[in-house]
Amino acid sequence: MLKYRFFYYFLITLITVASGCTSSQSGSNETTNKRSTIDSTPKVDSTKAKTEAKPKSLAPTNRKFNDLARLLAGMPAEKGSVMAEYHNSEDWQAYQKVAEKIWQKILNEKRPAMLEWQKKHLQAPNTQPGLLFYPFSGPDFLHASTFYPSATEIVMMGLEPIGNLPDMGKITQQSPKNYYKGLERALYAVLKYSFFITKDMDVDFRGRIDQRIDGTLPALMIFMARTGHRILNYEKVAITPEGKLETIALDKVTDKKVYYGTKLTFHKKGETKAKTLYFFSVNLSNSPYLGMGGLQQRTDLVKYMESLKPRNTYLKSASYLMYGAGFSKIRDIVLKQSKFVLQDDSGMAFKNFTKDDDWKITLFGRYAGPINLFRHHYQYDMRDAYKKGYPVKELPFGIGYQFLKGNSNLMLAEKK
Repeated sequence: MLKYRFFYYFLITLITVASGCTSSQSGSNETTNKRSTIDSTPKVDSTKAKTEAKPKSLAPTNRKFNDLARLLAGMPAEKGSVMAEYHNSEDWQAYQKVAEKIWQKILNEKRPAMLEWQKKHLQAPNTQPGLLFYPFSGPDFLHASTFYPSATEIVMMGLEPIGNLPDMGKITQQSPKNYYKGLERALYAVLKYSFFITKDMDVDFRGRIDQRIDGTLPALMIFMARTGHRILNYEKVAITPEGKLETIALDKVTDKKVYYGTKLTFHKKGETKAKTLYFFSVNLSNSPYLGMGGLQQRTDLVKYMESLKPRNTYLKSASYLMYGAGFSKIRDIVLKQSKFVLQDDSGMAFKNFTKDDDWKITLFGRYAGPINLFRHHYQYDMRDAYKKGYPVKELPFGIGYQFLKGNSNLMLAEKK
């Protein structure tokens, strides 16, 4: 157990998940995520709209959430924006120039390749709407929305705090430049390398660079805005002892024994139904960690995850945590509940999908093995699978720890 705890701590101080085009690794690394969701996906009027798909049900509860997302993302203010005054500051305009340069490279080069690949190779996972489960995700909405446009509900989990809405009035009065620099830093690794670095997230999303950046909420809002989504509403939820979700007041996240979560209701231009994203800050290991009980103790979280029954599970830059016995419970839940699993080799060991012949497997890209930090997780059976016995298809972009194009791998497993 001591050895396990040391290894887990070592991981948290180094690298963690996030992958693909932008973050993925992020919350990936140390398993955890507080999640609490209320009833499941909110019911939305499916009435068709004549123009930009804005039925009554898609009217925002408060437009400030989407206006704030555009401000944080370095995007122009829309007509009537309640955040318009903050777009005029010199500090924001300097931040906007940097953000635009970074995002245009992602949106014009890498993401289009990922979208085309998704349309060609992820047709089956996207034929029906459903729930996407993304443990060890960090705030990586970028890859989730790129690979799973049909998902009506997304459940993400990581060790990082959920965070609070930034008070732009106070921020502009005291060192706004530092705040925007903090946002740049928080997203740098995922946008450049396709995954979050654990040791950096432990600093960036816990207020250690700028105490006003206290969690993943701003990053999620930025990713939504930059990928063409509109935020309709923001709430906080809590997981009950029965594994249900209940909405709570935004300022009532006080009970350390309760797992809390962010709930964002959103949609994309042209869509006629709202979607829901949850992010929970939780511990996904079997045993206690960082003051949070493990899945052996947290029956509330286990009940909640078992109730999800996801059509799809996505795993990227997950630090190989589910290879070991210390993460057996989350591994078993994923294998039992999921219809499709898309992952790079850092998710679950290849043998989990081949031992009982329960999965149809398609491989993508090239298996170059783990990076040096995780070299002891090299899989000889996966190496052999890429050489013979399984279909191997293209992967025209880099993703995961082996983020260079030509060195990356993905595997799509469909339960038979």
